[in-house]
Amino acid sequence: MSEHRHSALEPLLARLTELRPIDRLLGWMLLRPRAVQGGAATLCAALIALSVTGGAADVSPHAAGERAPEVADAPAQASPKERDEPVEQAIATVAAYNRASIIAAREGRVEHLLPHLHPSGAAIAQARAEYDRRAALGETHDARLRRWGVLSAEASGAWVTVETQELWDVVVWSEGKIVSSRRGVLTRNIYRLQRAGAWLIADVTTEIVVQ
Repeated sequence: MSEHRHSALEPLLARLTELRPIDRLLGWMLLRPRAVQGGAATLCAALIALSVTGGAADVSPHAAGERAPEVADAPAQASPKERDEPVEQAIATVAAYNRASIIAAREGRVEHLLPHLHPSGAAIAQARAEYDRRAALGETHDARLRRWGVLSAEASGAWVTVETQELWDVVVWSEGKIVSSRRGVLTRNIYRLQRAGAWLIADVTTEIVVQ
């Protein structure tokens, strides 16, 4: 049966290769295997991004003074499965941190973030420094987390690591004027949490995927 199917396909394949555009395309692909591999990787990355962002979304600017919607409670799950309790608690902390970061950014007060940050971690020092910078410039940030998803989450020893992909809109205000407006900023984030009574964020690494 398989031999019969193979022989039936041969005339079709022969006809396709006789077509000049198809023949040129196949020749180009054979001479550039790395380019073909890179294109396939780019396509896969785009499909992953769309799975988190949900495709096209409303990115119309907020009217002046309009308050941006806050983050949804539950993230999208890249691969839903039963997780250990420390991992679930760590994901809940990340969700609470994202909600708090929107309020903190709007009010210019780092205090909203502190309950979710480990007291001896690098993240708390970075947050204080950033909010000191904003205060010096008179900045407030109107942030909207449109979607976010957990790419991976695992516990290892005293640490829990949560990797997310997040889609943000951020409008920066200074003295009542918009000085920056960025829509659809896609970030890849790694949160590292340690226990201090609860699982708290000790370190955050953010990479901008699409700006």
